Amino acid sequence: MEAAGHWAGGSRSISGQSQYSCCWTRPLARTVGNERRMFLLPRLSKCAIIRYIVPFTEASKETGGWQALSGKAGLVLSAALVPFAGGCRSAEIAVRVMKSLLKSLDVLEAVAEMQPVGVSELARRLNLPKTTTQRILQTFATTGWLRPVGGEATRWQIGHRVLHLQVPELQGGQLYVVARKPMQELRDQVNETVHLSILDGLDAMLLIDRVDCTQNVRTFSPIGDRSPIHATAIGTAVMAHLSPDEVDAIIRRGLTRYTENTLTDPEALRAELDRVRKRGYSLNLCCYRPAVCAIGAAILDSQGRPVGGLCISMPASRYVEQNEKIWGDMVSATARKISIG
Repeated sequence: MEAAGHWAGGSRSISGQSQYSCCWTRPLARTVGNERRMFLLPRLSKCAIIRYIVPFTEASKETGGWQALSGKAGLVLSAALVPFAGGCRSAEIAVRVMKSLLKSLDVLEAVAEMQPVGVSELARRLNLPKTTTQRILQTFATTGWLRPVGGEATRWQIGHRVLHLQVPELQGGQLYVVARKPMQELRDQVNETVHLSILDGLDAMLLIDRVDCTQNVRTFSPIGDRSPIHATAIGTAVMAHLSPDEVDAIIRRGLTRYTENTLTDPEALRAELDRVRKRGYSLNLCCYRPAVCAIGAAILDSQGRPVGGLCISMPASRYVEQNEKIWGDMVSATARKISIG
């Protein structure tokens, strides 16, 4: 029976934030050598959320698969076609497996966004039984995708395996590993939230780690958050160490105004980058978000190229101009400590 909705097969694809998931299957004939064989092709319908579906592809003459690139973790799934046995049993199994995978990805993505997060809070967020949530967390923990905070299975955060999916500048997660302790030390010195970000091409800064302060009122950005290069402390710190051609390319993309303090004039931005290089740290005085200030510095490799940056982020109400140089020197020293040679 022809089902309503779309399906991912052949050269077709569904993109964007589509409300689709694999719910049933369709027989598909394939020739393997001289033998004609039947497979079950995953079908899609509007019953759950799956993000960023990319086209169906053949992995070999015997198997094909669809891939689902899910949210901020960037985890890629490949599902082989299930041999068709002439009944519904295989189709039912395939549906259950795919639903379980999607549920697990929801957990992974939610932890990445909310970390550190407790089991009960996570279960409520995803509308899952607490036992199911705990089982999924434990499964991810055995393979390094997630890890319990402090070794106790009550609060969770992303694990080292997720970091291997990031861009080459991370050098297999080395930046994250090297930066974690200095970031915690910096947080303890100033009791403000510390962010670690990398360039996402020349389009934005990508937040890959965060160490929260203990203040009742604090700034918050989820892991995986993208922010403009020209309007943030980490962005301008990194931008100050890029080549003139790269700076020009960023400017040509447009300098969007976010607040009345955002630098949108190319020459004013270049002058600010000169000041960043001279003093060793950057300032964001409500340039991106109206009530948020930050002080940042670039993390450099042995060639002087920026591999990322970090900043301390605080509500504007706690920014004290007289402390700017003290904070700036702390951030700059931490960046030098992290710098990958």
